[in-house]
Amino acid sequence: MAEPLKKAARSRKPAKVAVPDTLLKKIGLIREGVTKDRVLDIKEDIEIDYDQLSRILAVSRATITAKKKDGKFKPDASERILHLNDVIRLGHQVFGERPAFNLWLKSPSKALGNISPLSVMDTIYGIEEVKKEILRIAHGVF
Repeated sequence: MAEPLKKAARSRKPAKVAVPDTLLKKIGLIREGVTKDRVLDIKEDIEIDYDQLSRILAVSRATITAKKKDGKFKPDASERILHLNDVIRLGHQVFGERPAFNLWLKSPSKALGNISPLSVMDTIYGIEEVKKEILRIAHGVF
């Protein structure tokens, strides 16, 4: 692990995007729909553009940009949003600093076949694999 990432992994800071912690609250939020405001917080947090965000959420760029700030996403996109947010929160806990996590997210990973974690997050399975890789890093298995 590169020195900046080692240093960042030592400190612990929570993610800035808050979502419900309990399963039932998450399910309720998925059914209700996540707002565009929350999605824009995630976009800003991991420093991605609308094209990358639309690929991860499996919705068109136009769908994201056309929504009003309090507009809500459908349940399938909302579920992806919450999965993505879980990865971000875990990443912030493990890497400690947002820049270190964002660098890791966009850098090739041997564990993922030398492609970036961000590039596999367009499927739920990919998001889960990224989460597993962060957990391995947290436990010193990388």
